[in-house]
Amino acid sequence: MATIDPIGDKFYRPLVQFDQASGWIFVLIGALSIAVIAIDPTKAPRLHEVVQAAYISLVVVVLVVGIVAQLYLSPRAEDARRRQILSHAFSTNLTHTSSPGYYNNEQENPLRRLAANVAESSFFTSEISKIMLRSLRAQVMAYVILFVVVASIREFAIGYVAAAATIVFGEQIAMRYLRLEWLRQRSENVHGRIKQMFQTAAEGSTPALEASIIYEFAEYEASKAHASVSLSGRVFKANGERLSNEWEEIKASLKL
Repeated sequence: MATIDPIGDKFYRPLVQFDQASGWIFVLIGALSIAVIAIDPTKAPRLHEVVQAAYISLVVVVLVVGIVAQLYLSPRAEDARRRQILSHAFSTNLTHTSSPGYYNNEQENPLRRLAANVAESSFFTSEISKIMLRSLRAQVMAYVILFVVVASIREFAIGYVAAAATIVFGEQIAMRYLRLEWLRQRSENVHGRIKQMFQTAAEGSTPALEASIIYEFAEYEASKAHASVSLSGRVFKANGERLSNEWEEIKASLKL
């Protein structure tokens, strides 16, 4: 069955767009923070005032974009995905949005089916995060090296060092990298524990198994919420077929 994901189109696409907009605004803020220092207010007072005003305006804009993304778009998207995963697991309709083929396993017990859904989701999250981190690690390393160079050259005014520190160690570079790295690790851990669960647990269900499944579901969902990182749709499209084949192999080995 072909995978249809209206939740991704309806709820996650706006979040990704806001995230991309925030990234571009951050770049402009970084450039303006350097321009404010570079422009001599005694020689070009009008230009200096315009750059300062633009800098302040963009700081306010990026704050508003961040608030909308983190407090409205992201919770709305995650709520929709949770309703979807639970609807599939318990064969009910917590949402009117149908996503045929998004989850695909043969488990009959609702909680075991939920565990298989979480195993699938955490697998894709960890693998896509790994791919995204390849380029992000290189970017962070390049920015850190640039910062060290700027900070070590005495000819640069302290203002340039401060601006470089704001850019490198701000939300869009260092913190974004750390949050994505953290999400990758947590997703890998959840996926590994659920795999072990299916490998060692007998058929059927026990209170201990049920509690473990609910814990892993909560752990995975909480990790996504705390990391608050949008995974790349471009990376998913480029690697989706390969990852889907890998998941089918995992699913077969676990007899899901």
